[in-house]
Amino acid sequence: MKKFFKIIVSIILVVLTLNCLVGCGGTEHEESPTPEADTSIFVFSSGNIKGLTDYGKTLTEIEIPDKIDGKTITTIGEDAFFDNQTVTKIVLPNTITDIGRGAFYKCTALNQINLPNSLENIGEEAFSYCESLTSITLPESVKRINDKTFVYCTKLETINLERVDYIGDSAFASCDKLKDVTFSENLTFIVGNAFIRCKSIKNVKIPDSVTEMGSSVFANSNNIETLILGNGMNYVPKGFFRDGFALKWVVMDANITTVEEHSFFYCIQIEAVYYLGAESDWNNITFKENSGGLSGAKRYYYSELEPAEKGVYWHYENGVPTVWE
Repeated sequence: MKKFFKIIVSIILVVLTLNCLVGCGGTEHEESPTPEADTSIFVFSSGNIKGLTDYGKTLTEIEIPDKIDGKTITTIGEDAFFDNQTVTKIVLPNTITDIGRGAFYKCTALNQINLPNSLENIGEEAFSYCESLTSITLPESVKRINDKTFVYCTKLETINLERVDYIGDSAFASCDKLKDVTFSENLTFIVGNAFIRCKSIKNVKIPDSVTEMGSSVFANSNNIETLILGNGMNYVPKGFFRDGFALKWVVMDANITTVEEHSFFYCIQIEAVYYLGAESDWNNITFKENSGGLSGAKRYYYSELEPAEKGVYWHYENGVPTVWE
C-alpha cells in the first residue's frame, strides 16, 4: 500500500513539474506586441490648429483637413508653424477664416501655400521671414494687410493688392525681389515703412483713394524710377522716398500743400516734376527742411489742350506724362 502511495505521489510531482516548466517557458519567451508609431500630425483644439506634433514637424508637405475629430477647422493659431524650416508646401482647406499672428513665421523652406476664399484675416507677422515664398494670391475676402505680415519675404516677386484697403507698418519691408505691386482703388491708408528696402520695384502709382500715409513708405527702395501721387493726399509724408536714387520723374497733384522733411532726400536723379496745377499753386507749397530733389527738377504744368507756349505744359498720352512740344 505504501509503495502504491509513493508511486501516486511521484506521478503527481512529475506532472506538476512539467506544467511549471511549460508555463514558465511559454511566458518567458512570449513577445509583447510592438506599439504602433504615432502618425498624428496636428496639435489642435476646437477647430484651431495650434501646432504640429513631433512627427508633423518632419513632413515637407502638409495638407490640413477641413475637419478633425468632427470639428471644422477654421483657424491656424498663433505661432502654429513657428520656425518650421522643413515644410515646403501647405494646403489649407476652404474652411479657414483666420490665420493667427506669426502662424508661419520663419518657415524658411515654405514655397507654396494656398489662401482659401474663406479666409478673412491674416495676423501680424504671419509670413515674416518666409524666405522661399515667391508669390502668393490673396483672396478677395482679405481687405487688410497687417503689420509686418510679409517682412523679409526676400524672394517674393509679385502680389496683387487690388482688394486691400489697408497696408500696415513694414508689411512688405525688405522684400528684395518684389517688383510688381497692384494697389486697390479702395486703398485708404499705407502705414510707415510699408515698402521700405523693396529694391526691385520700378514704378509706383498711389491711387486717388489713399488719404493717409506714414513716414518712409518707400524709403531705400532705390530702383524706383517713376512715381504718380493720387489726388487724395494733401501732403507728402516725412522720408517718403528717401534715398530713391533712381527716381526720374514724379506726377504730383495740386492738392498737395506740404512736402515733409526728407520726403525726396537723396533723390538726386529727378529730371521732371509733372504738376497737376498752375505755377501759382506750386508757389504756395510748403517744402520742409531737406525735403529733397523736387525743387531742382524741371517742372511742367498740366494742360489738357495743346497750349500756344511749348515746353512748359504736359498731358497724358496713353497713360504716360508727355510734354507739349
